Amino acid sequence: MYADTFNDLALEAELENFAHRWFSLLNRLAPSLELAELLGDDAVIQLLDETLTGSEFLTNWEQRRDDLLINSHALGWVRARRESLDTATLRMGCEHRAAHHDGSVLHTHFDAEWVLDLSWGEPRIQRIKLLDVRTL
Repeated sequence: MYADTFNDLALEAELENFAHRWFSLLNRLAPSLELAELLGDDAVIQLLDETLTGSEFLTNWEQRRDDLLINSHALGWVRARRESLDTATLRMGCEHRAAHHDGSVLHTHFDAEWVLDLSWGEPRIQRIKLLDVRTL
């Protein structure tokens, strides 16, 4: 990480780029192996009604991506805060649209919070927590 503890704007820009990278992988329906590179070893994904380990999330993604025709995420806003030298929290609002091969369409807005491990030199996701999901 190039951002220091005193420069929150640089940190926020760097972590926003990281979030764009994650969503770009989801948008192009990348294999779970590519997503795994951005997840920490003990990553936890907290959805509204269930909690998944990183490997459970990746398994679900691998099964779901074959059903998706189009998957689109667009960040609306991002806020970052360094918690320590090795940890940062990233909050965001995002719009998600998905079209499935069966003809169904999903359009939602969600707010999420990520906890990122910065000790690797590149951020790695420790926790994703959905804070709110609204169907549009």
